[in-house]
Amino acid sequence: MKVILTTLAMFFFSLTSEACTMCSSKQATEVRALVFGDDFYNNLLSSVLPFVVFTGIIVFIYKGGKTIKT
Repeated sequence: MKVILTTLAMFFFSLTSEACTMCSSKQATEVRALVFGDDFYNNLLSSVLPFVVFTGIIVFIYKGGKTIKT
């Protein structure tokens, strides 16, 4: 069993290391600059905020509308 798990782990990690063949190309550099540019944290916040709000609403409904005591 240990041999099978080790073989699968090695196969998985070798695939992920070979997945990107164009990381140093000009286009990849431009995409990284656009994705991780000056607006990265604003974009991240606007993407994550709805999940936080909806999770809060779900917890509020699950608790029956009562305030959460800490």
